[in-house]
Formats: sequence, C-alpha cells, structure tokens
Amino acid sequence: MNGWRSRLVLSAVFLAVNTTHNMVTEPFPNTPGWMLVYHGSAAAVDYLLLRCSPWFIAGQLCDDIEALCFASMFANSLGWALYMAKIPPEFYDTLTLGIIYVQYFRLLLMDRHDAHTFGRALFRGLAGSGPEFHPRKAHS
Repeated sequence: MNGWRSRLVLSAVFLAVNTTHNMVTEPFPNTPGWMLVYHGSAAAVDYLLLRCSPWFIAGQLCDDIEALCFASMFANSLGWALYMAKIPPEFYDTLTLGIIYVQYFRLLLMDRHDAHTFGRALFRGLAGSGPEFHPRKAHS
C-alpha cells in the first residue's frame, strides 16, 4: 500500500518544509508579537503537511501521520503559551523535536500490510511473471 518511494518523498517534503520554515523565521525578534507569528506559522505549516499527507500515503500510516501533525499543531500553540508564561524554550524545543522524531520513525516503520505488500512485490520481481504468490493458499 505505502511503498518506500512514497514514504521517502513524504519524508523529504517534511524535511524541506520544516527547514524552510526555520530559515524564514530565524531572524524574527524575540517579542510576543513575533513569537505569535512564529508559532502560528509553524502550526499553519503543520496543517499544510496534514492536508498533503494523503497525496503520498494512505491507510493507518496516513492516519498516524495526520495525528502527529495535530499533535505538532497543539505543541506550537502550547509553545506560544509557554513563551508568554516566561518558561524556558527547552520544554517546547524538546517536545517538538520529539514529535518530529516520532513522525520520521513512523514513516520508516512498516506495518504488517506494507511489509506483506513489499514481500509480494519482491517475490514477484525475483520469480518473473509467474502466478502471484499466496503464502496461505496451498498450491496443487
């Protein structure tokens, strides 16, 4: 269902978008208004990633990535609240970095449906254009 190419492309999209956002927002001054712009734009970027994920992946993987995008949106809202409460930014940084790591780990983690599809495609490629291999069916 979700091949390695679609996973790799979506990972590259996530990396490119996050890197671009960090480069664009780096010169923002450390004021409440600009931090609202920073955290708001980060949440908007997460929303765009949430909306584009179904273009690349499907099924449970897509649901998990979308849930992680929602978690990141919440973390960015929380980040602005923590900033306004004068709490050190390490808490926000650790939370968002953790979410990013989980997103990439989930994109690399193959579930049983993806692994089975990958195995069938690999076997079919090795065996040539013969009949499809079904491990649970007895062949006569």
